[in-house]
Amino acid sequence: MTLFKVNVFEDSDNIELEFEFKENKFIEQGVYKILYIIDENSSYQDGLIEIKADQLDWKPDQNFLLEKTPKNKIKKCPSFFWIFKNFKADDFENE
Repeated sequence: MTLFKVNVFEDSDNIELEFEFKENKFIEQGVYKILYIIDENSSYQDGLIEIKADQLDWKPDQNFLLEKTPKNKIKKCPSFFWIFKNFKADDFENE
């Protein structure tokens, strides 16, 4: 990663995280963003409504987040890159 930036918006409580990745063997070089949408009438802890994340551009056969089981089912693999996933408020307790 070559850059990490936090963008705070003056007109809302939303926060955007910006990650810039240099050339590597897993994902395409580029800038990827995660937007945290906050209910302006709540605290940050209680007011998170949604998380919108850019989809990572994985290089062929390099998406190590998807691990196949013997029955060809895909299971989650713990990693920093799981933060690049979209969530709604109802999903938070399940993830």
